[in-house]
Amino acid sequence: KYDSVSGKKLHYRLLLTTAAGDSDDIIITDTLPKNTTYKPNDTDVYLDEVKLTGGWTAVCDADGVLHITISGYNTDGKAHQIKVHYSVSISDDPNWKDLAASQITYTNYAKWGTLHAETSTTVTKDVKPLTKTGEQLYVNNQPTNRVRYTVFVNPGKVDLSQYGDGAQTILLEDKLSASAGA
Repeated sequence: KYDSVSGKKLHYRLLLTTAAGDSDDIIITDTLPKNTTYKPNDTDVYLDEVKLTGGWTAVCDADGVLHITISGYNTDGKAHQIKVHYSVSISDDPNWKDLAASQITYTNYAKWGTLHAETSTTVTKDVKPLTKTGEQLYVNNQPTNRVRYTVFVNPGKVDLSQYGDGAQTILLEDKLSASAGA
């Protein structure tokens, strides 16, 4: 659960077990969740718990499908365990711009040959009942002595009445203080 989704990522791990006779390239296609951004620098591939420094590629296409190819992994004719770790960013998902959005579910679908796996992750964010922002106004690129305030009241549509009784009116007070010379 987050106060903000800025800089937040979802982390995925694929685990494959090969047969002793497998030697063809492993090709994994992973349909990433909508409105996420693949983070290529967060991708690692492990062969039997040893991080590989080569012999694999991971490329995400314009449709959000991650193509992972692993080559030359079976040099000893034995079964192997392969792990692929990677992440996606959820920071730029436009759905989070909705102030009332408190949770979004992200679904990921990976496929290797005839095998496939799907997972869904629900991310929740605290929706503050009251948010106030202010920005100094400018005229001709020069700052003025005016400020525009924006107040968002109850975007989560929860009962804000003092006693939880659904009262139709609530009282908001705003205090403005300025330092000397302001």
